[in-house]
Amino acid sequence: MGEGGCLVVRRGAATDPLPLHNDPSPVLDPEDAAAMPCSARHYPVPPPQDILSVNGAGDCFAAAFLASVLSGRAQDRAVAAGMQAAARCMRSGKAVPHSLAAEDIDWEESARGTDVKL
Repeated sequence: MGEGGCLVVRRGAATDPLPLHNDPSPVLDPEDAAAMPCSARHYPVPPPQDILSVNGAGDCFAAAFLASVLSGRAQDRAVAAGMQAAARCMRSGKAVPHSLAAEDIDWEESARGTDVKL
C-alpha cells in the first residue's frame, strides 16, 4: 500500500475466498493451477488525515489484512481492515500505535476496488 492505494493480484476472482495455508481443499495439479485465472483489483486509499509518521503503516496494514483473512473475511473487507489500521498508525506518530486493538477496526467495512485487466 502506498499513496496510490493497494493492488491485490491473486489466483481466482477477487470475490473468491482468499486461500489459506491450512485449507483442506485438494492441491491442484500443476496443469490445472496454470489454467486457473488470475485477477487484480486496485483499491484507492482515502486521503490521509493528520499524518504524524508513516513508519509502521505497512506493517499495521499487513497485520490487519492477515487477521481478516485468517478470520475468513472477504478480500474487500481484509483490505478495508488493513487501510484502517494503517491510517490509525499514521496518526499516532509511532510504528505501532499503543491504542491499536481489534475493537478499533470495523471488520464489516468493505473497501471499494476497481478490477484491473491483466
